[in-house]
Amino acid sequence: MKIKTFIALIPLVLFLSCGGGDKVPGYKPPAAGELAPVKLPEINEKTLDNGLKLIVVEHHELPVVSFMLMVKTGASNDPGNLAGLASFTADLLTRGTKSRSAVDIAEEIDFVGGNLSSFPGWDRSNVSCQVLTRHFETGLDLFTDVALNPVFKKSEIERLRARAISYYLKCREDPANLANEYFAEYLYGNHPFGYIVSGTDVTLENLKRSNIVDFYSAYFVPNNSVLIVAGDVNSDEIFKALEEKFGDWKKRDIPAVDLTEPKAPEGLNILLVNKPDATQSQIRMGHLGIARSNEDYFSISLMNYIYGGGGFSSRLLKTVRAEMGLTYSIHSRFDYRKIPGPFGISTFTKNESVGEAVKEIIKQIVLFQDQAAEAEELADAQSFYTGSYPMRFETPNQIAEQLMHIELYDLGDDFIETYRDKVRAVTIEDVKIMAGRYLHPDNMAIVVVGKKEEVYDQLTEFGEVEVRELD
Repeated sequence: MKIKTFIALIPLVLFLSCGGGDKVPGYKPPAAGELAPVKLPEINEKTLDNGLKLIVVEHHELPVVSFMLMVKTGASNDPGNLAGLASFTADLLTRGTKSRSAVDIAEEIDFVGGNLSSFPGWDRSNVSCQVLTRHFETGLDLFTDVALNPVFKKSEIERLRARAISYYLKCREDPANLANEYFAEYLYGNHPFGYIVSGTDVTLENLKRSNIVDFYSAYFVPNNSVLIVAGDVNSDEIFKALEEKFGDWKKRDIPAVDLTEPKAPEGLNILLVNKPDATQSQIRMGHLGIARSNEDYFSISLMNYIYGGGGFSSRLLKTVRAEMGLTYSIHSRFDYRKIPGPFGISTFTKNESVGEAVKEIIKQIVLFQDQAAEAEELADAQSFYTGSYPMRFETPNQIAEQLMHIELYDLGDDFIETYRDKVRAVTIEDVKIMAGRYLHPDNMAIVVVGKKEEVYDQLTEFGEVEVRELD
C-alpha cells in the first residue's frame, strides 16, 4: 500500500526546519569552482477566479509527475485542548471520500505504483501525490477527490484515534521523545507550540467529528491554498485540467487567526523530569528563535551551523563529544516558522555528567559571542549551504516542496536565484553579531529527563530546579 499518512509524534522542536540545511556526517561540500548551477525550468503561474494559485513546472528528466496542494493553515491554529486537530484532519483526507472508501483509495494508488499522502506542519497542511506520467489522469483524479471530497467517517475517526493514541503512548517510552515533549511544553506553556503537532492521548480523546469538519470547512478553501504540479507534463494542458478539477471549489472568507508571539524565558528555567530507571539523561536546552521572515535568516543559519548544526564540524560536537567524550551526538537547531519557533540544543549523556555537559554548552555560546568565528569555519558553512542547494531540486517532488516553502513564507520570486549570493555575502563579523543577538545563554529553558537522585544536585548549580514525576 502506497498511502502515506504522518503522525508527527515528535513535536518538531529540534528536528524539523522548513528549508532544511543540516549537514550529513561524511558529506564533503564541493569546492566553490565545482558548484553546479541551480537550473530550474520555467515556472508558470496562474490564479483561478476562486483565488486558488496554480504553479506548474515542466521537468522532463523523469517520466514522473508530482501534485502538491498546500493549505496555509496548520497546527499553529490548534486550541490547546484540541492539539492534534490539524494533524487529524490531514490524516483523514485519504481515509474516505464521497465516492471512495479508504480501501478503494489505497488500492487505486497502489495499482498504479504511486504515492498519496496527507500531512500537517505548524504553518500548513499538505496533500501530495506522485505517479508516473502515464498514470497522470488516475493520480489527478485521486488527488482531487481526497482534497475536495473527504467525508470524515466516524468509523475512520475512531480507527485513527486508537492508532494515534497507541503510537503516542509507545513513543513516550523513548526518553528522547519525552524530552522533546517536555521541552516544548516548558518553553511555550499554553501556547500552541507547547503541544505536539499530532496531539496527546488526552487531546486526541477530546476531538469530535464536528471539530474536524469545522477545521476543514474553515481553512481548506481555494483562497487559502496553493497547488503546484511539477514533472513530465505540458503546462497548458495542466492548467486546463486543474481548472476543470478545481475551478468550482468554493471561495470563502478565512477566519482571522491570531498567532500570538510566545513569551521568551527570563533567566535559566530548569526542569528535571524524574525517570528512576534512567542510566542516561536526555538534555534539551534553548529559547525562542526567529520567524522565517527574519532578515537575518542566512547569517543565523551559518552561525548555527558553526555552533552546533554542522555535524562533525560544529563546535558543540568537537568539544562535548570529541574532546570531552560526554556524548555520541549533540545538535543545535533553529526551527523557522511564521512566528518564532524554538532554538534548541539536543543531546544525551550519563547521569553523572549532566552538569558538565550543560556547563560546556553554555560556555560554548559565551565563547562564540566573545570570539569571532574562524575563516575556515565560515567557509565550510558557506560551502555546505551553496554546494548542497542543488540537491533540493533533483526530483519533481523536491521542486514542488521548495516552491511551497517559498510561497508559504513569501520569500520572493528571486529567492532561488539569489540564495547562493546571500549565503556568500555573510561575513565573519555578521556571524559574531548573530551569536550575540540571537543566542541567549542567560535566558534559557533547560529540560533534563533522568534519574533525580543522580542529576538533581548537578543542576542546582545553575539555579532553582523544578522536579516533575513522569505523568
